Amino acid sequence: MSTNPSTTHPATNGVALFAGASNVHLDGNTINTTSIQNNFLPQDLAETNPIKFLLGHTAPDALVNSGDRRDPPQCAPETRDGIIRDIKKWANSREGANFIFWLFGSAGAGKSAICQTVAEMFKREGLLLGNFFFSRSAASNERSDGNCLLPTLIHQLQEAIRRNPQIFDKKNRASQMSELYVEPLKRFFGKKVRLVIIDGVDECRGPDVQRDLLRVIAEVSKALPIPVRFLIASRPEAHLTETFYLNPSFQGVNLKSMDLDKDQNAQQSVSRFLVAEFAKIRKAHPYLKPSWPSQQVIEFLINKSSPQFILAATIVRYIGDPMSASQKVKPVNLIVSEAAYVIWSKLGIGLELYLRVYLKLNFELNLELHLELYSELYSELY
Repeated sequence: MSTNPSTTHPATNGVALFAGASNVHLDGNTINTTSIQNNFLPQDLAETNPIKFLLGHTAPDALVNSGDRRDPPQCAPETRDGIIRDIKKWANSREGANFIFWLFGSAGAGKSAICQTVAEMFKREGLLLGNFFFSRSAASNERSDGNCLLPTLIHQLQEAIRRNPQIFDKKNRASQMSELYVEPLKRFFGKKVRLVIIDGVDECRGPDVQRDLLRVIAEVSKALPIPVRFLIASRPEAHLTETFYLNPSFQGVNLKSMDLDKDQNAQQSVSRFLVAEFAKIRKAHPYLKPSWPSQQVIEFLINKSSPQFILAATIVRYIGDPMSASQKVKPVNLIVSEAAYVIWSKLGIGLELYLRVYLKLNFELNLELHLELYSELYSELY
């Protein structure tokens, strides 16, 4: 046994620190030791730097402002105003507890954009308690790993892990959430309403994991003595719908749900978005006529895009994207908005299928081919 000079450590509830120690004296909120073995480095690391230890179990790239989520989708000005207003009113309500909001809709309905916009809003106000944006297509595998959700939420509390550093190996998800999330919340956050946002639960690997995470969140929402709201977004997969509406864990939960595919204001939001974005493109390209694109094209795009907001956003982004290549690419991109109407309406090609095929084309390598392709299609159809 080696002997160290007298040292002072923060008080702890753990017992692993005292293995092999002698002459241990409690003095107020500190612990004085004059003899202790040097074989407790893992526990010592967790005690002196718990955040660094916890990081190994988290997914930093899943956070609202992470570098991995460069240029994340968000709601354009004056779009989705009614939905965002409803979410904000729900989240700020001080009536009742156990609140969960399930925002669901098909792919491209705008779930992630709404979650991003709300997350940034509550973050600015200091009321965003936690967030996690799942994604199967992200470069980071952790963003589709359900086991990273709870540690990531816990990490955002920072003060939560002071004891039992092996909890992630030895405890189930319910125990992790209770010991490392619920208890710290009771101590540190009083009665102020806070929001937790979890986007893309269906992007998490494994239906069983998805169900388990929802059950844990439901139980936690009932256990919290402070007003915490959980905003959860996903596609309306059958097993998720069943969990939200039929699982016993959701009994006693104040569950609110919203189907974006039935949003009556979707067309209005898409219309405002397209008009504003096409105006930006015209401003960037003075050679375009003030009437570009025609009202017929805009109305067609509105009807075809709603309620899949992502289709309208993809069209605009692609038409206005300089592609970091020759400026000769620009006219080809600008042809698309007019040609698309002709191609889709005359040939009966579905919008989503057309975009999927079209976006695979490489303008930088096949510029002349594209010019020929669209010239022929355009002249043939007329």
